[in-house]
Amino acid sequence: MGRRVRFSDQELEELNEEMYRTQLLVDFRMLKMQLDIRGIALGPLTPWSPILLKEHWIQRKKIDKISARAIHVSY
Repeated sequence: MGRRVRFSDQELEELNEEMYRTQLLVDFRMLKMQLDIRGIALGPLTPWSPILLKEHWIQRKKIDKISARAIHVSY
């Protein structure tokens, strides 16, 4: 029979936090890649107008599809 492994609540919480940090890093890198492709450089003083935010939300689904394809290709 196989050996059953149990994790403490603290270990599960730490694993969950690490997975969350990993997902944030992947999201950040995908966003950075999309910005680089479009030639957009963001900094702390980059102005965000309501028009740019609206455009971002309109384009979000398109970017998500491109990101999903990029993730699929990288595997």
